[in-house]
Amino acid sequence: IFWFCFPGELFGLTAVPGTGPRMVFARACTDVRLHCIARAKFLSFLLSNPRVSIELINLVLGRLYLLCDALLNATTESADIRLQNMLRRLSNQYGRAVGGEVCLDIPLTQQDLADMIGASRQTVSGLLNRMKDKGLLRARGRRIYIRKGALKST
Repeated sequence: IFWFCFPGELFGLTAVPGTGPRMVFARACTDVRLHCIARAKFLSFLLSNPRVSIELINLVLGRLYLLCDALLNATTESADIRLQNMLRRLSNQYGRAVGGEVCLDIPLTQQDLADMIGASRQTVSGLLNRMKDKGLLRARGRRIYIRKGALKST
């Protein structure tokens, strides 16, 4: 799992050039309404709207940056640091301030987090429990609440 899309966001852009088989897939975490745009129609729109093309390039480059960062973390950092980095990134992107905490407004399982950082669910469970014991975060249902400023930067 590399990112989450919210209402109004685009995904599937890497398939637009049509240069090969689809390599990225999406899974809905909640009920969704999906709008599909035919490739030819989308390309025609982009040709007549260069500013949109530039914004889409920026979007794809941002996602590429996240992917490169995840790969670098996976090869150079411990699971503990990878989890902290992921939680910090998720709180920056999808967090909602609630008092002295940031609520990750996305339903995550321990397996989701494990998949995101390249670790086992058991490892993530142990790391989350250690963070809870230190008062860095708490979980309520499938929501994670992180104490503001609790996760160290690497």
